[in-house]
Amino acid sequence: MNCTTVFLTMTLRRFLLTASALASAPALLHAFTISGRITEHISGDALPLATYHVYLPTDTVHPIVNNITDDNGIFREEMKSAGRYIFTAEYASKRTARVELELTDEKPDVSLGNIALLEAGHELAEVTVVSRKDLISTDGSKLTYDVERDPSAGTNSVIEMLRKVPMVTVDGQDNIKVKGDSNFRIYINGKEDPMLTGDPKSVLKSMPASSIKKIEVITDPGAKFEAEGSGGILNIITNRKQAVEGYMLTLRGGISSRGGFNGSLYGRTKINKVTVAASISGSKSNIFNSHSYAEARREDYTSDDNYEYRTNTRFMNKSKYISGNVNMSWEADSLNLFTLSLSGGQFDSRSLNDGDVSMRNRTGDLQWMYRRDWSTDSNDRWLSANASYQHTFQGNAAHTLTLSYQYNWGDSPYHSEQRLYDGVNFDGMPYMQRHSHNYSDCHIMQVDYALPLVNDKHKLEAGGKAVIRPHQKATQWLGSSIDEVTYSNDSYMNVSQFNDVYALYASYTAGFWRMTARAGLRYEHTRLGMEYHKMINTGDYPDFTTRLNDFVPNAALTYKLNDLSNLRLAYSMRISRPGINSLNPYRNTMTYGEVSYGNPALTSEHSNSVELKYSNYGGNIFSGEVSASYRQKNDMIASYSFIKDGIYHTTYGNIGQDRYTEICGYLSCQIMPTMDASIYGSLNYEDVRSDKSATPIRNHGWDTYFNLSYGYTMPCKLRIDAWGGGGTPDIDLQGRPTTGWYYYGLSLSRSFLKDDALNISVTAQDFFENKKKWAYNVDTPAMHEHTSTRYQSWSVGLSVSYRLGKLRSDVKRTAAQVGADDVTNGKSGNSAPR
Repeated sequence: MNCTTVFLTMTLRRFLLTASALASAPALLHAFTISGRITEHISGDALPLATYHVYLPTDTVHPIVNNITDDNGIFREEMKSAGRYIFTAEYASKRTARVELELTDEKPDVSLGNIALLEAGHELAEVTVVSRKDLISTDGSKLTYDVERDPSAGTNSVIEMLRKVPMVTVDGQDNIKVKGDSNFRIYINGKEDPMLTGDPKSVLKSMPASSIKKIEVITDPGAKFEAEGSGGILNIITNRKQAVEGYMLTLRGGISSRGGFNGSLYGRTKINKVTVAASISGSKSNIFNSHSYAEARREDYTSDDNYEYRTNTRFMNKSKYISGNVNMSWEADSLNLFTLSLSGGQFDSRSLNDGDVSMRNRTGDLQWMYRRDWSTDSNDRWLSANASYQHTFQGNAAHTLTLSYQYNWGDSPYHSEQRLYDGVNFDGMPYMQRHSHNYSDCHIMQVDYALPLVNDKHKLEAGGKAVIRPHQKATQWLGSSIDEVTYSNDSYMNVSQFNDVYALYASYTAGFWRMTARAGLRYEHTRLGMEYHKMINTGDYPDFTTRLNDFVPNAALTYKLNDLSNLRLAYSMRISRPGINSLNPYRNTMTYGEVSYGNPALTSEHSNSVELKYSNYGGNIFSGEVSASYRQKNDMIASYSFIKDGIYHTTYGNIGQDRYTEICGYLSCQIMPTMDASIYGSLNYEDVRSDKSATPIRNHGWDTYFNLSYGYTMPCKLRIDAWGGGGTPDIDLQGRPTTGWYYYGLSLSRSFLKDDALNISVTAQDFFENKKKWAYNVDTPAMHEHTSTRYQSWSVGLSVSYRLGKLRSDVKRTAAQVGADDVTNGKSGNSAPR
């Protein structure tokens, strides 16, 4: 080749390269990229060499990109063109994460931020469709409400947040139900907390929502969890926010016209391999001293003289709440993790009441009447300590052995005084005081083993648990002198309850093709009984011991229709044991003409349920689920009332049968990147009856409830949120409310400073009316009873939160779910005698 040829060849090559560069310049100016960082869910540590894929929405089988992250878990991928893509990230022993995204000429670069991968055996997951971070999310067996993302959490209590959670209803009397069932368990971070074993609704009314992160509704717990609670489990997760290295401190405070003051302080730090998190929260309610009003009217069809009984009451409730906890973890090495948690607190409540009581005959003539005022004071104190050790076997992070121990202690003194005056034809005791003391402690030991099989597509879980309650005591004294507070030994009452549970469980999960099947069996042996050391006005009751043996099966089959949706069929059995309030035969006669007492012959109730659910959480705009379920009970523990010899009796019995059918659905809409809305609705039919009572009882009918939310973030970082919901009266064995319930609210919030460290929120709720009314009817062949309550409904509030510092590792937790909230108590609350 001569020089002329070489020169012409090189010149032509340069020309072609220059032309190619010039032709591609517009494309370079509009390069499209996807970037982000893949991390570990619990610690926030980077996952180096994690695998990621990019798919076209039309073909989720063959990826157009296969790559791995760098040593810091960071990825950056250049795409050839604009369009919609599906990004997935995976890592050994982790669950695959999936994100939908769109690249446009206006937005050619999309940063996915930190993508946190969960453990493959995390909680109860089977086939999981991963969605964007919504206020509400679900994986089929569990629904999660992200309280931390709700601006109203700064001024609300936990019970007010529960009104906004799908599948949970809170009526006008603050009675809580899960999927229409008042028998459910409440956990704190996956385990029992002694502060919720007495009167949980009063504690949740005082507990600030700013102290928790999310609320989980677990409707299909599986064999690993307690068999107690036919409605499932409400699991309250406290604030443990993911962050980056250093330390973190979060302060929150709020005030509202209905809830009073509340505040919380949460901090955490890491020193070498030890991570420590601590929090304290508290509230003081009813700063503004609002009164509520109650009326009750009872007609006794069997009596002409004592025909109409009436009460009118004005009352005010006050409370103070403080709670604190410390959580520590020590990761000795990559295979061994030790954790320790301590918590404690106190809840003080006081109720001040006054009113009148009267009795009239069938023609309306006054038989007798009196006026009264009374007060009640209760002080609940609790402590809890939990320690656990988790060993991860070499080669597979899902192969674990976990040992756990928990100790709970509770102390609940109670005092009430009642004064009667201005009586007409009335010879009752003019003054009475009552002092009672409930004490309990509990030891919980648990072992859990998880073994992945068949390339991690199958999993065997097994374990055992012992719940030993050596001391559950209730003592009481009565006094009748207004001048000196003395208690007669003749009025002393002392009973003890023992309720020990020993359990074994096994569960097997298998994945094949597009399906995942899970089957489990739990065996629980219960030693239940009471010892009557000294009683008053009850006669002679012999000590008794009952031993119960329950086999509790569950099963679920999930079919993955595509990468975005699945179909799930599940069956579960749940049980409910009687507690000391419903067993104790002590006869409470503080209210003239009325008596209430427990039934020591109660046994456990059993509930069987089946559910079919379709879920789709992968849509760009719409996502949600719809389900149909059926539940039945044949030996339901129920509270019932009757009149005998002119006295109004209230007690308990295994007398109920319940049939509950429900169709429900949830729909979320991402209207635009800064605007979202959601709605949840339920329609159900319930048939409750008793053929074992003296007179057959039946109550049945339809009811429905719904809740909805809307949120919009404006360009100036100002966010507006609106929410609302309501429901029709539900069904009880002997009665039904005559009015439905509803709520609504609006909040404005804005973040300030670097990294949005400061947040200010203003909230208003139920602001179109001053007071709401709640009414309830009980009808039997022998009587009709109507009660109603009027209470302050409107509320305005202000909350402020401030965050400072940074931290990389959050407190790690072992896979243990230790809890013993397995006892059904009788209804309790702050209501005084009528």
